[in-house]
Amino acid sequence: MASILLVDDEAIVVQGLARYLGRYGYDVGVANSGEAALAALDQRRFDIVVTDINMPDGDGIELITTLQDRAGEVPIVAISGGGMLAKEHLLQDAGLLGAAATLEKPFDPEDLRRVIQQILEP
Repeated sequence: MASILLVDDEAIVVQGLARYLGRYGYDVGVANSGEAALAALDQRRFDIVVTDINMPDGDGIELITTLQDRAGEVPIVAISGGGMLAKEHLLQDAGLLGAAATLEKPFDPEDLRRVIQQILEP
């Protein structure tokens, strides 16, 4: 089964999504920051990255840009609940930078699973 890296500074979000996706057989890694995500990607390959946009150590937009430069073949799903800017603008920016899909928080975990499945299946 595919491996997924979940990146979000909210532990409850990554823990809940990791459990949910794990039930469907996905191999899930978690990171609580953009920096931790890059370290995880240096250690192993992931088939897809799901990242929050608003994080304290550098936002997900920065992470998406870095991932596109380092490993452009890894599909990215951007998620956001907003912040200083409207979440619609953040998600639109993520899409323009190469995110394969975007989801607005709060979302049903099943929606994320479907998006992942659509991205990974040709």
